[in-house]
Amino acid sequence: MKRFLLIALLALTACKKDNETVSDPNRHYAADGVHVDFDLVKWSTTRSDTRFGTVYVTLKGSTNADQVTVESHGDGLITTNAIPLTQDAKKRFDQTVAIQFTAAADQATTFKTNTLIIATKGSKRLSFRLYSEDLNY
Repeated sequence: MKRFLLIALLALTACKKDNETVSDPNRHYAADGVHVDFDLVKWSTTRSDTRFGTVYVTLKGSTNADQVTVESHGDGLITTNAIPLTQDAKKRFDQTVAIQFTAAADQATTFKTNTLIIATKGSKRLSFRLYSEDLNY
């Protein structure tokens, strides 16, 4: 029985997860030290006369990561967009990214969306989702 418990404990500690350890919606960091801090997360939408709609997220803040990416999607295609970071010690960013688009934007429908943020520093990685408030086109 002791042997089984030891093996189970070793298996659990050997698993690596991209968990963030903070619940503050403006600060995200992992146990290995990678962090992303937001001064601003702002969601917005546009709708053209032809009913083409786009969801944007504006991200402003800082990180200690080497790279931060934002996931975008539309019509089934998922891509990641690198966020430019300043080249100083604070690694600040201020970027608006189109994260979702549709050819059938309905003005009457309220919806929520989200995007995946991935921050990497060497071999360390932090990933988390940002969730929008209620949006409409």
